Amino acid sequence: MSFKNPQRTINREFDAFIKGGNALTNQIATTTAEIRKGVAAQKKLNQEIQEKDDVLMQSLYSKVNEFGDSGNAMMDQNILSFWNSKVDEYFKIKNAMQDGIIGRQEGNQALAKINGLVPQFKQQVAYLASESKMFNEDSNSDNVSSVGSTQNKVMLQRMHEGGDVQIVEKDGQLYYFSPEQKDEEGNIISEAAMLNGNEILANNAAEKKLYERKVNLSSPLTAVFNKAIEPDSLDGKFVDYIKVKKGDINPMTGLPYPGLEEGQVYTFKTITQEKKPEAIEELSKSQGITSLMSNDSSMRRVWQDEIPDEEIQRIATEKGYDISLYEDPWHEFAGDMSPEEIEKVTAEQDDIMRTYLSEKAYNDNANMDNTLKFVKKEVYNPKEENEDGTPYYMETVENVYDFFKNPVDNRNLIINNVVNGKTVDDVVVNKDGTVTLVHKDYSLDEGTGGEVVDKVTNIATYDPKDPASSTKLAQQIQKSIGGNNKDNNQAIMSMNKLYPAYAQQQKLEEQKAKEMAEGKGGFGNFPDGDSYEKWKVKNGLDKLTDIEKQFLMQDKKLMFYLRPDVQAKEGYKKSYLNDAEYKALMAILEQRNATQELK
Repeated sequence: MSFKNPQRTINREFDAFIKGGNALTNQIATTTAEIRKGVAAQKKLNQEIQEKDDVLMQSLYSKVNEFGDSGNAMMDQNILSFWNSKVDEYFKIKNAMQDGIIGRQEGNQALAKINGLVPQFKQQVAYLASESKMFNEDSNSDNVSSVGSTQNKVMLQRMHEGGDVQIVEKDGQLYYFSPEQKDEEGNIISEAAMLNGNEILANNAAEKKLYERKVNLSSPLTAVFNKAIEPDSLDGKFVDYIKVKKGDINPMTGLPYPGLEEGQVYTFKTITQEKKPEAIEELSKSQGITSLMSNDSSMRRVWQDEIPDEEIQRIATEKGYDISLYEDPWHEFAGDMSPEEIEKVTAEQDDIMRTYLSEKAYNDNANMDNTLKFVKKEVYNPKEENEDGTPYYMETVENVYDFFKNPVDNRNLIINNVVNGKTVDDVVVNKDGTVTLVHKDYSLDEGTGGEVVDKVTNIATYDPKDPASSTKLAQQIQKSIGGNNKDNNQAIMSMNKLYPAYAQQQKLEEQKAKEMAEGKGGFGNFPDGDSYEKWKVKNGLDKLTDIEKQFLMQDKKLMFYLRPDVQAKEGYKKSYLNDAEYKALMAILEQRNATQELK
């Protein structure tokens, strides 16, 4: 098998062409027919060349359709005009090459530059259209950072608004230029701005924007807060859990908790104001804040966009730093600053930033700071003890007693409870000393659109001096809190004895406190022996059990004054004996009340 050499084949064909009478030089037509034939061939060839040039020209003109829509009609028109001038320039160069005015190498280089503008335009126009649209959206939502090139932002704004954006080509590179803008009087209202096409291509390749967006600290600071403070952990050292029920007073507002159901105990969590500084210090030391601050690009934007100048001044003042720090960029310094000055300002900026981020993390996320956040609710058990170790039903007894002591100042202990099927909205103290609970019906005033009292209903009236009347209110409040169930009904019934006993005990303790304050104490509070004997009968202390009698016999002071030889001495007074007996009887009475509470 043999192989043919293509070049040898072409050579043989060329030799045959020459031997057939074809000279190597141009032949000169000698006949009229041949002359006409030659002219026709020359015209045809020239027509073909012109048609090819026309097709090429149309093709180049139509390249503008590949550039896409910039979103700015004036800019698109400028691009069209610019490109048409480049197409014209293209054919001038081409013709000059054919005429020998421009050398082929020089001409081809010039043509290549013009052809090279096509892919540049395609990428740049698409990128600019996208950037100007996003810039406008971010501007409208106040999400454009002040950090970065102001010229870039001016150009993007003018592109989106349809401003005058011209195209300039230098050495095969494109530039987008917007002249300075003047008002009718010739005053400059906006400086000229420019975008470098190469920068656009580089940003496009790196998927980088021509402007910076503001930093959104919400999500990262929430994560930092949750990790450092542990607001959902029962073991978190900053969060307190409290239990409340219907009618309880919110210490933050001084009013009853609204919207609570009877028969339920609600658990809420809160961060008290006292723990706030400690929590912020914990955030400041956290790895999360340190990690955020390690991103210089983000912190530069936070420093310049996020932190108000007055906030930097406040923190700087509190820490004894230069309050003009807000005028300096983040971690950028003039060339004439010494290394010591740079180190000092850097450390102060870091400290201010750490403080700001820590305070913001707390303030934005501590939604239970001095407020209550619901955790759960469970069935109310009147016998369950609260944090003080007191059964829930005793809270009702204590609250009703405190209410009757001062109905005006302590009205919030009763308001919001339901008595006789109506919510207590107010309290009225009558001239005779009785207390009336009031319910108000509200309606909207059509004239003002405000809320007005439409009707006032008296729910019930109580006599604070009558134990039975006071006990009744305690039972009604307990029903409002715990509802109608076996355990709560037992607690309600127990108040028939519990409330009078508690009220009596409180009066005795108040009496003792008054006596101590007046320097009296003991039996000295009674004006005479008869009133003392009546007091013993009233409190059942005239009839003691055997155990209570044994208790009295163990009181050495009382036994001393009972001795006949002591009573026979000169200077002995019956009041000495009564005083010693009174103190011993008070101890017995307190023991009785404590036993009654346990029952």
